[in-house]
Amino acid sequence: MKQLFYTILLTVVLSVNALFAFDITKEEFVPGGYETGEEVINSDGESMFYSTRDKKFLSCEEFNKSGLKISPKLTESGQLFMEGARPICDGEEMVLTENGETYTAVFDRKSGKFIRKKSFFDKIKNTLTPSQPSLFDIEIGSNLSFYTEKHCLVDHNYNYLGLDNFILVQFSNENNTGPKWSEWIYSQSKLPVTEGCVEPKLANEDFFNFNIKVFPKSKDIYEIGALYKKVYKYSGSSIGTFSLMQADGKKPEIVSIRLDDTQCVVRARELIETMKSSQKRIGYKFSKEPSSLGGLIKSGYSYKGIKGMGNNKQEINIEAQCSIIGEGNNFIKNDILSINEVNNFLISVRIFLNEYRTEQQYKNEVNLIKENMRGNNNKILNTEGL
Repeated sequence: MKQLFYTILLTVVLSVNALFAFDITKEEFVPGGYETGEEVINSDGESMFYSTRDKKFLSCEEFNKSGLKISPKLTESGQLFMEGARPICDGEEMVLTENGETYTAVFDRKSGKFIRKKSFFDKIKNTLTPSQPSLFDIEIGSNLSFYTEKHCLVDHNYNYLGLDNFILVQFSNENNTGPKWSEWIYSQSKLPVTEGCVEPKLANEDFFNFNIKVFPKSKDIYEIGALYKKVYKYSGSSIGTFSLMQADGKKPEIVSIRLDDTQCVVRARELIETMKSSQKRIGYKFSKEPSSLGGLIKSGYSYKGIKGMGNNKQEINIEAQCSIIGEGNNFIKNDILSINEVNNFLISVRIFLNEYRTEQQYKNEVNLIKENMRGNNNKILNTEGL
């Protein structure tokens, strides 16, 4: 009985000590005892890697971003999950070949396995078709309240890209607006912010910055967009530029990079055809061929979709465009330095309502907000005695 009591007491003491276990990975200064790249699992179950240079443990992303390499003392021949003497991070992608089939897989550090991921095309085909026009299961006409707002990502590291030149978004920064961006107010107009990023209902690892635009008062969605993660690198000198001749015959100050039939524009065509097929399943009709964006300097494609007739007629637009960092233009300065500079191109995809009707509703909602600002909003109507 006495022996049993001591055993129970010892178990309790060990359990209490485990609750207050020291986590060395959270210390700001760890003088030594570890090799660079040596892995320790912290109290949150995350992999941390020691840096002899910084004298502390870093996350996998921090370790790789710092340019550190795993000590040769830790790297053995045939060691798993090491690529170029650096750790493979959770969620990192790799192209694998199995039974003659090549596909992209995502590393799950917890299980230590690569998990095959579905492409944009697979997910569009396999998802249930919504009743309204949508992108990544974010529906046009639905309300912002159905989605989780978040920061958009900016300042991407174009010099440190993942497999197949995909942006490693874990190294990007968050923008200043958010995460609850719809609660922000413009200082000059006093109107609410009406554009920002949200969590999509249908996640897709090949895309990021799932961006929406909403009407200012109702918060209903009228435009949805996203950026494709793959980076295409072109310079004006490598693929050519275009400019209109100045009326006075002078050299133009800016020119546009000609994308024509580059891989970026080819992929934009593939993406818009997939989007078109998705919207056709809910009754929208499109022309056989898309319109070119950019005119003579083709940078992407657009379609106009129509559903219904008369007063029930609904119109949507879909676009896929290749542009410098996905911002919608390909203009550069017309000088030797700028023309030789390699630019980073991203593909943006978006779906949006008829622009004229959108503009009218937007103005109406702005006017309602301004009425409230002026104190002209009606109170509850008192009908006593009427």
